[in-house]
Amino acid sequence: MKASTLILALTLFLAAVSCGNRGTDEYISIKDGQFICGEEPYGYFIGTNMWYGPILASDTYAADPDRLAEELDSLKSLGITNLRVLVGADGKEGVKSKVEPTLQTEPGVYNEDLFKGLDRFLNELGKRKMTAVLYINNAWEWSGGYGQYLEWAGAGSPLSTTEATWDEYRAATSRFITNMKARELFREHVRNVVSRVNSITGKPYSEDPAIFSWQICNEPRCFTDDKEVKAEFASWLKEAAAFIKSLDSNHLVSTGNEGSFGCEVDMELFKDIHSCPDIDYLTIHIWPYNWGWVKADDLEGTLANGITKTDKYIDEHIRVAEELGKPVVIEEFGFPRDGFEFKRGTAVTCRDRYYSHIFSRLEQSAKTGGALAGLNFWAWGGLASQNPERIYWGKGDDYCGDPAQEQQGLNSVYLDDISTIEIIRNSSRKLGSTVPDRSGEELSEGLISLLGTAGSGGKTLYGHQDDLFYGHEWKLDAIPESGFTRSDVKETCGQYPAVLGMDLGGIEMADEANLDGIPFDMMRAAAEEHYSRGGVLTFSWHARNPLTGGDAWDVTSDQVVSWILNGEGRPVFMKWLERAADFIGSVKGPDGKPAAVIFRPWHEHTGSWFWWGRGLCTVREYKDLWNLTYDYMVFHRGLRNIVWAYSPGGGNTEEVYMERYPGDNTVDILGLDIYEYIKQDEPIESANERFRSQAAEAFTYIKKQSEARNKVMALTEAGLESLRHPSWWRETLLPVLKEFPVAYALTWRNAWDKPEHFYAPYQGSANSGDFNSFASESDILLLDNLNEYKHN
Repeated sequence: MKASTLILALTLFLAAVSCGNRGTDEYISIKDGQFICGEEPYGYFIGTNMWYGPILASDTYAADPDRLAEELDSLKSLGITNLRVLVGADGKEGVKSKVEPTLQTEPGVYNEDLFKGLDRFLNELGKRKMTAVLYINNAWEWSGGYGQYLEWAGAGSPLSTTEATWDEYRAATSRFITNMKARELFREHVRNVVSRVNSITGKPYSEDPAIFSWQICNEPRCFTDDKEVKAEFASWLKEAAAFIKSLDSNHLVSTGNEGSFGCEVDMELFKDIHSCPDIDYLTIHIWPYNWGWVKADDLEGTLANGITKTDKYIDEHIRVAEELGKPVVIEEFGFPRDGFEFKRGTAVTCRDRYYSHIFSRLEQSAKTGGALAGLNFWAWGGLASQNPERIYWGKGDDYCGDPAQEQQGLNSVYLDDISTIEIIRNSSRKLGSTVPDRSGEELSEGLISLLGTAGSGGKTLYGHQDDLFYGHEWKLDAIPESGFTRSDVKETCGQYPAVLGMDLGGIEMADEANLDGIPFDMMRAAAEEHYSRGGVLTFSWHARNPLTGGDAWDVTSDQVVSWILNGEGRPVFMKWLERAADFIGSVKGPDGKPAAVIFRPWHEHTGSWFWWGRGLCTVREYKDLWNLTYDYMVFHRGLRNIVWAYSPGGGNTEEVYMERYPGDNTVDILGLDIYEYIKQDEPIESANERFRSQAAEAFTYIKKQSEARNKVMALTEAGLESLRHPSWWRETLLPVLKEFPVAYALTWRNAWDKPEHFYAPYQGSANSGDFNSFASESDILLLDNLNEYKHN
């Protein structure tokens, strides 16, 4: 994730960092055979096909703006910012196997309510710094396509691939290439689309950076081996590309061609078409099942053959791309569900293996600066539901990515296809295309470096929860005009703690104050003041139970995490993430930049006292909850100033500690939450020894893991309530910190309203002297010591 953590992906794929996906107001272009944005690399990307996006944004009966927003946010969180999209279907509605509603109902006659959907869709992409490849025509009947233009030109009714034979379809549809009237009707459609002014933004399409590329057609083919028709096919694509460029010189133009299979297995024809200077990059599609490389009744047994032929197909097109000096994008590829099932939730083992292989090809290309520059898998189903009464699309059904003439769910990637989503997420992270905006990263890298250097050098930063807001029997009622000067720690030893801990519980409900009664505006002000003093900030989050409405400790249901992940509870949770991100992003340093913060969500999950705990969700669900949080914060919101702390509870084995570890690329700190508890009638010495023993046992394996993964170690939460042992600091805590490279240790809060609930000293407390001795240790850093340490 960050340079200081030495994540292999960043080292290997640094060339994949892309300005285009981080979002600018500049257009995508080509330089030296690579995509660039402005003057910077655009990078290697994983995208998807979402042809129905503008329909969801429209003012028609099929509109679903809430779903659209959720889908785009989910995609952006996964690092998918390049979407391949249908401008709109052509022809009348009510035609079997054709999507509805249609955009161009008659030649030059448009459904403005649907056109506004495209306007709005591009606007939504722009807000999220995402881009679209817009294809204008289709060789297939599912959106009208060739056949519809032939019908408008008076050449008879179009045929359907589901009713006509393949030879009949080819013979009828190939006439589009030589029918000049049909082609002229399409040319006028191109003019109307490319020249449009967005009704939402008032910006001409030609000036919209949300458009990655204009694409002439989805899978244009000549459908014949006739040499004259092939030549005319090439001529048509070149003329169309030149015409688009004459209308819009800002954007790329692509053909949408499948490659060799789209050129009647004629690589010279493919090369000739893409040698055109008005066609900026090469496209290929790969369909192992459709092309007979794998068999429906034996997907697993024929998968190896499919992969072998896929590699051969990719390689032969890369050679052409290299010869032409242009990038190539595999903008369509798909694979059926296991057993050729269609139902959402059925297994996708073979598809996952196929996807992993395709993605590995792109990752390898990124390592070497190769011509293979991007992938768009087919297709995004996301949150779509399925009609239990039919397997083919019908009016009123959700759009799931599979076109109307195919079984719904066949190639769709749904949000609850967890294994596929994980493959996509991991590959996107490796490529770096998900996180090209590295602004703020220097802050988090600096904090990681500080903590790592301190810990490895035997230094430990001391921290205290809520130290500046309240203490033992005192509490601030408002933001003090003279600054945050009260602190139980400072009043005891003369220094503020180096680390200020705070909790976001309540932010998810848009409450004015957190669960401990601290107004969030006060928390922000105190955090900024502590940060400006040179201190470190850390946020935990005791989020309420989104399913039951209870608090974080409400464990009455073991379905909360699955409810969030399966789609039903996702909109609620995404709003919660938005509010948490808003707050974290609002905490600024003296220079106005976001402050570097440690964030440790979903902590102590190895126990079962929180709704995200070990007994309340599966291993997979916990990891997905973490990844959803991380991806939203980092990829969608760009909060690269966050340092991520993984903090299981104490008293566990190494196996339990690492069981739910979400991965090296989403964790910076290996933490431990562990408290000393004194049992009834137990001698204090016994409790002290148990704490030391458990902490040492845990830190032994945490140290091993931290060294193997190059992570920082920390005591992320600790303490003894009421500090009943007068020498706890020196005799219990300090030996642990001296034995292990613990970068920081944070003790819990001193409650103003509970006299016995305190974990740090306060002025006049029984162990103030012991704490002063602890704080005076050369290896313990409070705020003043920390600032001296940073400057020495």
